[in-house]
Amino acid sequence: MKKTRQFTLSATMLAIFLSQQTSLYAVEDCGTSVRECKLWQVIKTLQERTAVLERENVQLRRQDEISTARAICYSALTGDVSHSIILVPLPSYKADLDSICHKSINGAWHAGGIAKGFYFHQNCPTLINRSYGGGYTSYVAEAYFEGNRAKFTGCGPSNAFICCSPQFQN
Repeated sequence: MKKTRQFTLSATMLAIFLSQQTSLYAVEDCGTSVRECKLWQVIKTLQERTAVLERENVQLRRQDEISTARAICYSALTGDVSHSIILVPLPSYKADLDSICHKSINGAWHAGGIAKGFYFHQNCPTLINRSYGGGYTSYVAEAYFEGNRAKFTGCGPSNAFICCSPQFQN
């Protein structure tokens, strides 16, 4: 009987840990034995640490996306002149790219296009990918993007950036 109770308790604690339902249980409600209470405390601590690591992982992925998009935008500015780039998350595939640059920065900054994942004429998947070992990204010129919006319905703030620069001519 005692082994069955311990197994049921352990299985319940594991299920709670895996489901991350920390708000349902307080350490004060952890049970009748010191051992059981310590186990609840460990589970709660592990859940809190897991939540912190998950938040940090999301932040690091976003930094990777911005770095990838920045490199794509700079590739659109060629020649031997100085360049400046500001990346603005694409609010929607329906957005007027130049207007977004003007509103986000100022009237001297113009949209050249967008940085996104996969081939230039394909819809927007995640910006960070490992296709072909190094990632598969593209730059889509403003005129092409705005003239073919129906191809880019999946593009938005989580997977595409507008490349803004005073060096882009409008």
